[in-house]
Amino acid sequence: MTYAQKDANGNVESYSRQTITAVEGSGANMTISYRLEILDENRNVVSEINSKRIIRNNVMIFDTESLLAGSVRDSRAEIEVTGSPMTLSNNMRPGQSFDDIQMTINVRRGIMRVRAEMNMTNRRCVAIESVTVPAGTFESHKTSYDVASTVMRITTRTRTEVWHAPNVGIVKSRVYDNRNRLQNVTELIEIRLPG
Repeated sequence: MTYAQKDANGNVESYSRQTITAVEGSGANMTISYRLEILDENRNVVSEINSKRIIRNNVMIFDTESLLAGSVRDSRAEIEVTGSPMTLSNNMRPGQSFDDIQMTINVRRGIMRVRAEMNMTNRRCVAIESVTVPAGTFESHKTSYDVASTVMRITTRTRTEVWHAPNVGIVKSRVYDNRNRLQNVTELIEIRLPG
């Protein structure tokens, strides 16, 4: 699966590609291993990392540490994530709320040290919608959540909307600032099946 990350004006800033490398188990209990590649605006690979998505009793558990590591363009940086795991129900329904998530992220590269605290609140499924992206049209669960990120005593607040299609994953997301201005959009642009 290939995604395009765009700014508020629709200009492509980067791409990302997820390639499944192994699947263990099936149905409500499985582990999906994949390679995540971050690509620049010309689709050149900037960094890559191996990651996993675990599904236990129909609850998806995201490998937050490797997702964050994949978004850092310097592969020499060390990332440590502590706190609540990021989870999402595979059987969500409109009106359903999810637990808040609190994480601390420590990034180290040589003598440089950066600590960030992230709180995700008001997590909920707001609707089931049909959403069209370059990869096609998908019946999706729309979720929404607020994020407060604190780095060097400066807190940034955003709101994120995400569309999840069953048996596909995320097909679209939008991030808004604290004044409800669109900051960026990510869309699924291609699904390539093996073979």
